[in-house]
Amino acid sequence: MTRVVLQNIKNYEDNEYRRFRDMVSAAKRERIDRYKHIVDYRRSLLGDVLSRSLLAKMTGMDVGELDICVDDMGKPYVANAENTFFNISHSGEYVACIVSDKPCGIDIEIMDHDNRDIAKRFFAKSEYEYITDCLEDETRRRFYEIWTAKEAYSKYEGKGFGIDFGSFEVVKKENNYYVFVDGTQKHIVNVRDTVDGYMLSFICEDEGEISVENEYGAFL
Repeated sequence: MTRVVLQNIKNYEDNEYRRFRDMVSAAKRERIDRYKHIVDYRRSLLGDVLSRSLLAKMTGMDVGELDICVDDMGKPYVANAENTFFNISHSGEYVACIVSDKPCGIDIEIMDHDNRDIAKRFFAKSEYEYITDCLEDETRRRFYEIWTAKEAYSKYEGKGFGIDFGSFEVVKKENNYYVFVDGTQKHIVNVRDTVDGYMLSFICEDEGEISVENEYGAFL
């Protein structure tokens, strides 16, 4: 079972964020209280509450029972629940979370810059050609398709920026996106522009159809 949920930080009022703050651990409160910008505070807080709420529904455990830890590479996991995986990403006004009984990874990005210079430096030759072999208006979108797919895969692997983005390749074939490592196809990545101005990618070993929920308060 896999569930992907998006939430806009503007959907919630100050009193709701105060309630969310009471739901997280003392250590989490201490970390988020250090943020200087309210948008960073809200994204981090909502991401924590969203993931815990979805995991609680998935496992049947209470939110406070979930023992969420972070491994040496920075990937979060649930220490006291078998076959329970999750991943969080946030950008701009959105927080995205995936929970599953299979390993998974997710990334969301606001499409606000033309980053072909980054693509030329870090992407495979074929990926760069895909990004630039199009009309000018399409270049930005294609960059974020590949970038979010790469981020989702690196988080799925549990390596984050510890993985060389040039060590694997994202290839689009007939509207599907595939990860190739050393020339061998390894995984399929879901790539979607679910909300206007954002690109979302997620990867999971679940072979079933995975829907993306984007409804206010759906996780509460």
